[in-house]
Amino acid sequence: MKKWLVLLCFLFASFAMFWHAVVKSPTFDEPGHIQAGFYHWRHHDMERGLEHPPLMRLIAAFPLNFLHLTDPQDEHAMFLQRPLSMRREQLYGTLLVYNSPEASAEKIMILTRSMMIIITLFLFLLVWHWSRELYGENGGLFSLFLAVTFPALLGHGSLVNTDVGGAAAALFFVYVLSQYLETPSWPNLIYCGFNLGVAQASKLSNIILIPAAFFMMLVYPGASGISIKKRVLHFLVMLAAGTLFLDACYRFQSVIPPHGINPQDLQAYGWGPLKQFIYRWAPLPDFYLMSFGFLSYHLKSGFSTYLFGEILPKGVWYYFPSIFLLRTPAAALAAIVGSAYSFRKLKLSRREFPLVFMAAGYAAVTLFSSLNLGIRHLLFIYPFLFILCGRLAAVEFCGLPKLALAGLLLFQVFEIAWVSPDYIAFYNFLCGGPSQGIQYSSDLDYGQDLKPLGKFMKNYPGTELVLSYMGTAVPQAYGLEPQELLPQGGMVRSNKINSLRPSREFLAVSVSQIQGQMSGGSFAWLKSKTPMKIIGRTIFVYDITSDRQAHEKMAELYEGSGEKEKAQRERERAKILYLRMESRS
Repeated sequence: MKKWLVLLCFLFASFAMFWHAVVKSPTFDEPGHIQAGFYHWRHHDMERGLEHPPLMRLIAAFPLNFLHLTDPQDEHAMFLQRPLSMRREQLYGTLLVYNSPEASAEKIMILTRSMMIIITLFLFLLVWHWSRELYGENGGLFSLFLAVTFPALLGHGSLVNTDVGGAAAALFFVYVLSQYLETPSWPNLIYCGFNLGVAQASKLSNIILIPAAFFMMLVYPGASGISIKKRVLHFLVMLAAGTLFLDACYRFQSVIPPHGINPQDLQAYGWGPLKQFIYRWAPLPDFYLMSFGFLSYHLKSGFSTYLFGEILPKGVWYYFPSIFLLRTPAAALAAIVGSAYSFRKLKLSRREFPLVFMAAGYAAVTLFSSLNLGIRHLLFIYPFLFILCGRLAAVEFCGLPKLALAGLLLFQVFEIAWVSPDYIAFYNFLCGGPSQGIQYSSDLDYGQDLKPLGKFMKNYPGTELVLSYMGTAVPQAYGLEPQELLPQGGMVRSNKINSLRPSREFLAVSVSQIQGQMSGGSFAWLKSKTPMKIIGRTIFVYDITSDRQAHEKMAELYEGSGEKEKAQRERERAKILYLRMESRS
């Protein structure tokens, strides 16, 4: 019976993720990830996509090798520049996804997203397997159920990004490291090194695994028969094996030191002598080291973020704890708290130590992070926590009554059914649910709902649209011909101006634009208006056919952005509505 339940969990996760992958438009970063992977395969050049290492992008773009895609570099000479600016990389990705006559954007997205879904399913498999090893069949099933019904993993795990793939690689490395620590051997050690390289090639933040592994190898009681000197030697051998794999991922491109450092970049990074020395002499790809420089710059400068109705210019310590409480399902929160409490009854075992250490260590690091970019940066932690939740189903550890466990699982099902398929926009019922996300944080909006907006507009033929969209998807690909208003992120612009006397006209605005993080509060006036429809929790649609105030406000916004023709249209439209109102009175 339990085997069938495990299979059912995987079937559910597969269905949920493919559903999400099919109905959602490309998110803000996906074309950039796809183009980097495509470029790596097509041109055998790893100097593309500075923000992330290449492995997840290579995996995502692998199916594109079997499609006849139009390479934007063959069409536009500007893409021959090397290195390419990030904005031109994004444009390259947009053209690749939307301008390949022999392969539709739909096909490109579902193929690349399918590769990410496979990796996410591997993550779920590992959660189940490790929990079953520690807590038996019941524990493994309970951990698996929490993972496959976790909205953030289902949502981000079906998109082309490095977040869930990085978490999967990190979890697998810690798992094989725990196997080595229990039974030290040279084959296990080399295998650990290989997987350390996989993790480093998957996500930059996995650098935390290196000091964590060193610490665990020094203090883990299972390796008590090995001297400190040998432990250090083993760590260095593991690090060397990981470095070799990472270099191979970059095709051994520019791995020979010394590496040069641009003085202006060095000043921006704020690196001291030790970091400069490591950068210059590490036998690692130069572009990988540059990525860490770029990350250092962002950590130093920080990103603005929206939290609890405020726009915060830099990171704050309470950001990630708040996101954790807001965006973790209530049942999962209860399970995590329950598993933590269970340590009072039965103390931490040495086999559980790597799980607790990694979850607690990463959580501590997030408190000092200036990159407060949403729950996707917490996905590293959840698999470790869900495995530990297996304690609640294991008699020898905690053994909660079956009725209590079933109640938790049923409530988790209720919460995910509440939000499906808008998994990225999930907020738990304790804070009011998904409909209240606009009040709390901006990480619910990645530009994923342009495709559903296109489907919605088909129900209103002849209706004209004003669109203020935050994202990189192309409106025309989804049947939209909008008059654009302060768009954010898109590479393809439209100069269309709506008619003066439309039979009906809607205004569609991304929730992040209303919150004001990127628009500077330009849409605060919409907070007092009730939308006629909310698309996928992230695009608010207003009927402005007879709304004079809306047209006056839009005229101000166009005037401020230098779009005089659109401003004139809105002023004239507002005047027509005013005269119509006067004639009726």
